[in-house]
Amino acid sequence: MYYNLQLTIGSLIKKRKMSFTQWRKFQKEVSALALSFPHEWSEVHRGTNRIWTGKLELSYKISIFSEEPFIITDEFKTQLHELSKKYNQDAIALTIAESFLSDELVKGGE
Repeated sequence: MYYNLQLTIGSLIKKRKMSFTQWRKFQKEVSALALSFPHEWSEVHRGTNRIWTGKLELSYKISIFSEEPFIITDEFKTQLHELSKKYNQDAIALTIAESFLSDELVKGGE
């Protein structure tokens, strides 16, 4: 079993797209925040053609995986909040989950 932490962001600011430069900076800062946790590996997923509030939007997800649970501190919550405000976002989605490989779901791994 692994623990998974994922941050998801979108490219819209009140129904208009961020500039390319601003969107890249936002992705970079969100990645740095996620990668500040100890982890075994990370993955990035970029989405297109997602409709949000009636507009086409790009999305970006960074996931990190660890054998140890993630401890979400008040400082981390504050950093997330400040980052969302810096880029005029209503929120940044935070997902924390347990992740299993399919063979781990079968008793004995067989």
